[in-house]
Amino acid sequence: MQLLLVGERQRAEDTVRKLWRAVEQSADLVMITDREGIIEYVNPAFEALTGYSPGELTGQTPRILKSSQQPSELYTELWQTILAGNVYRCTLVNRKKNGDVFVAEKTITPLRDGEGKITHFISNDRDITDRRRMENQLQQAQKMDAIGRLAGGVAHDFNNLLMVISSYAELMLDSLTPQHPLRHNVDEIQKASRRAADLTRQLLAFGRKQIQTLQVLDLNLLIADFNKMLPRLIGEDIELVFVPGEKLGRIKGDPVQIEQILMNLVANARDAMPKGGKLVIETASVRLDDAYVQEHSIVPPGDYVLLTVGDSGLGIEPEHMPHIFEPFYTTKEEGKGTGLGLATVYGIVKQNSGFIWVYSEPGMGTTFKIYFPRARQAKLVLQSTPSAESCPRGCETCCWQKMNRRSGSPRENFSA
Repeated sequence: MQLLLVGERQRAEDTVRKLWRAVEQSADLVMITDREGIIEYVNPAFEALTGYSPGELTGQTPRILKSSQQPSELYTELWQTILAGNVYRCTLVNRKKNGDVFVAEKTITPLRDGEGKITHFISNDRDITDRRRMENQLQQAQKMDAIGRLAGGVAHDFNNLLMVISSYAELMLDSLTPQHPLRHNVDEIQKASRRAADLTRQLLAFGRKQIQTLQVLDLNLLIADFNKMLPRLIGEDIELVFVPGEKLGRIKGDPVQIEQILMNLVANARDAMPKGGKLVIETASVRLDDAYVQEHSIVPPGDYVLLTVGDSGLGIEPEHMPHIFEPFYTTKEEGKGTGLGLATVYGIVKQNSGFIWVYSEPGMGTTFKIYFPRARQAKLVLQSTPSAESCPRGCETCCWQKMNRRSGSPRENFSA
């Protein structure tokens, strides 16, 4: 009998040791609190992710991780659920010791004593920050694609109406003498048509339905030539710095579209530095490996030519970051922007199979990073022709081509 009791005790102790090792070595975060929510234990994974040592957490409450990104009603519901003896599941955004936030899938389970009374709570958290980031990237890409298809279709139909208006205005001008009192009115109709055509062209760029003249381009040479006109655009109070990368490789694209990208980004940078500042344009040859792709899930690995345009301006407020590439979204005063500049940049980058990232903090400037796939062909000049699907009708206007923003741990937005 005594041997039997010793064996059972040994098995119970082995089970306890296994359970202890399982909790200690778990990749998920484990926290145990008493009934009042006072922390009594956290496992090593909890310490590794949050940066708090067990000594710093013991005696505290989970409020030490509070990020203020959840409504107070959630915590009320949480306590009502677990005090009633039920399991509570939710997704929380919590804050680490260094101030960074992380997203966790949380399960809180009441622990009962032999009499069924709740004595403690055990919280199991799984860090899903990377997964949430990938989901957000995918949702953003899908949203932008849907908006692009809508904008492109509307632009083509609007194009047809503009062609009719413009053509009739031309006919009216031909039938009016220079001194005719109605000639001024017809001139105004034509001017309005041209302004509307500018908007249409930018919408077509956003919808990736511009006609392209593809060439293999040396980005350094193109930017060096483009920079000759920039001092007149940005003014004397903004310092312009161009840092060309070595052994850059070439990209396949339309030089006019690349100039459109530069023009819009530079114009935005200028507007973000009303009291002057520094504008840096930089190129580099980069290889994006699997480690990079794990963090930026939509970008395939490979060789890219990186174009960076950064300014020391006002930066972008966090609430605006998810919307900056949407057409007609602008933070400028009324009459000072159409909200199509960055939408045009986005469309052109996507039409050239590239990717664009934005890094910004209010008061800390903004940096745009554009990744163009490196061209494999050494010599190539291609004239792309629109398919029936991409340009069903009214393509005359969409042939018009010319169109008149540091990183560390900044806020970041990505569009694939």
